[in-house]
Amino acid sequence: MRLSLSNKRGITKTICDWSRKDLERKASKLRALTKNPCFYCRKCGRVVNTKKALCKAKSFEIEENPEDGELAYLR
Repeated sequence: MRLSLSNKRGITKTICDWSRKDLERKASKLRALTKNPCFYCRKCGRVVNTKKALCKAKSFEIEENPEDGELAYLR
């Protein structure tokens, strides 16, 4: 599965650049990209599970809580 959309010229766009129409047309792809997010965009705040789909990706720092096994985001 490709992670982002290409325009008519074949230039790939990250989800940060998707328009409202892109979001509506590619809702299933968006759902797959945002399931269990590990990265966020420092520019727009969108979250995804793969770094390549964002323009300025930053990883969440995740730690498992030993008491209950739940994941906790540190940042």
